[in-house]
Amino acid sequence: MPGKISVRRLILKIKKMIPVLTNKQLQILELMAHGFTNTEIAKIVRLSKRSIENIRKSIVEKFEANNSTEAVSKAIFTGVLAYEPDRFSELKQQQGKS
Repeated sequence: MPGKISVRRLILKIKKMIPVLTNKQLQILELMAHGFTNTEIAKIVRLSKRSIENIRKSIVEKFEANNSTEAVSKAIFTGVLAYEPDRFSELKQQQGKS
């Protein structure tokens, strides 16, 4: 039928939307999703702030997003990231966030 897309084509389309991320990129993406700043992420993962900025930029580019917020949204939408609100609550308290 014209205008209909097969399940297989849909799956292939979705797979193309999902970028391949390194473990470090996934870790940083998760911290981004929880609202940590570049400086805070740098302390947590023991990298320089500059490295975090570069990794964040790479994540945004891989998701073909305009900014970090959009990249996080796309990561959650595609299932790359499962947002767990309480995952970093203790770490947030240590960083002075609530």
